[in-house]
Amino acid sequence: MKACSVYVEWYDPQPMLVREYLLRIYFEECEVEMYDVKSRRTFLKLSPLPASIKRDDLYLGNEIVLHSRSLRIIRYADLATEKVLTEALIGSTCILTHNCLKYGELGNAISVIEEVGLKIIKLKMVALTDIEAGECSSLLCKGSQMVALLRLSKCIAVTVLGADALEALKQACNKINESSGRGRMDNFAVAAQDSFAAKTLDEFAFGHSRPLSHWPTAQYGPHSTCCIIRPHALVSNALGAILSHIEAPSIYEISAMAFFRLDIPSASEFLEIYEGVVPGFGASVKQLSSGPCCALEVRAADAVTKFRETAGPWDVNFAREIQPKTIRAIFGLDGVKNAVHCTDLAEDSERELRYLFDMMSPC
Repeated sequence: MKACSVYVEWYDPQPMLVREYLLRIYFEECEVEMYDVKSRRTFLKLSPLPASIKRDDLYLGNEIVLHSRSLRIIRYADLATEKVLTEALIGSTCILTHNCLKYGELGNAISVIEEVGLKIIKLKMVALTDIEAGECSSLLCKGSQMVALLRLSKCIAVTVLGADALEALKQACNKINESSGRGRMDNFAVAAQDSFAAKTLDEFAFGHSRPLSHWPTAQYGPHSTCCIIRPHALVSNALGAILSHIEAPSIYEISAMAFFRLDIPSASEFLEIYEGVVPGFGASVKQLSSGPCCALEVRAADAVTKFRETAGPWDVNFAREIQPKTIRAIFGLDGVKNAVHCTDLAEDSERELRYLFDMMSPC
């Protein structure tokens, strides 16, 4: 049995302590075990590995959910594990420009990235100042035309992990431009050209040392509603397809977007107004906190009502019977893994959006 071994941290809310564990995962046997570092005792006996935990989830700083516990990976336990995991995963970053939003090609662009086997680990919609647009264009080795395209128009930064991610992402961006351009000379997607540019662009878009000037891009107000694409949909690479479904009727503006990680307390607080209203509240909290989710601000006239119709009924089986073309009918699995959360009442939309985009930090 060959194990991938990493050290993880778990915040225990009762004594308010951070506990450290040695986590061993046997991917061939699909088993996992865990040891308490301080007591040197077995914390979790050898047991089945949840299907949601993949090899490419084991990178430093990532959080995985094991039996409802959110575990943050802090270091590799041995050189063999480090070699296996770091050789398999390389990061890169690209910018999806405003053209993707303008021409309804955002879903297609994300689908192309998913289809080449890259794992999206960070995503954030931003609007850049003149100075920021110039800096971003320089990192992408582009000139004044790109600066003009990025300046104060919304774009999406995407960081991925995968085998040979630098070349794979460049090829994906070429494919996005070919499939989306339709004869136009516009740039829809531009990837970092080398590892230094990729790392610097990732820090530029997602770092905390110098926050971007126009984050968040959310507008709030009566014409906005909140949509969260659930963790299970991201794991199954359905993000692009769901975004394409939202773009298809050409009635919505996606005005803000980011990946977030909600732990159980924050997921419970976010969903608290639905407790007693929606069946399976506890299971919904666990699902929302089981990994990264993608939050959107979606705008239209009477946005809350319209988007509820686009999302479909909460119950997936019911949705398939009466509204088979809705998001939940197509991408939902059951009442808990029903693809998306959307605001139920208009008076709750701003609270939900501000909870995510004002109070939380993106992945």
